[in-house]
Amino acid sequence: MLAGCGRVGPIRPPQAVSPKPASELSVTNTATGMNIRFRRPTETVDGMDMGDLGHLEVWRSCPPKIPLQQIAHIPVIDRGTMRKPSWIELTDFQPQPGDTCSYSIFAETVDGYRSAEITTGPIDRELPDVASDARAESDGSPEAR
Repeated sequence: MLAGCGRVGPIRPPQAVSPKPASELSVTNTATGMNIRFRRPTETVDGMDMGDLGHLEVWRSCPPKIPLQQIAHIPVIDRGTMRKPSWIELTDFQPQPGDTCSYSIFAETVDGYRSAEITTGPIDRELPDVASDARAESDGSPEAR
């Protein structure tokens, strides 16, 4: 009788089983803060389906006022489900008007394999012009649509 480790298929090197980075990262100004939205990774670097995503981390830096800090640790609790959300969205309430911030996202598997970083360029915190949006909406102009 032959004994085995239970592994079916070829052994994959550690650099191939890391998650692909999150994608389609966007940051927009809202009345309450900076809205961060990104597509969650579903594959490993070598293109295989990833069933062991453990968590996602969101980091922010607004130099010199706010140093680099982790602002969210998002545990993945839907590993056994068929339909997983493909987008993650959250709001950063700390930056004030005039701050210039950048954001970074990392994904990590349950056994510690970490994705490459996806990052934004510097984004200025501005308050949306609510009055002009309301005027555009009331006069039917296409900017509001």
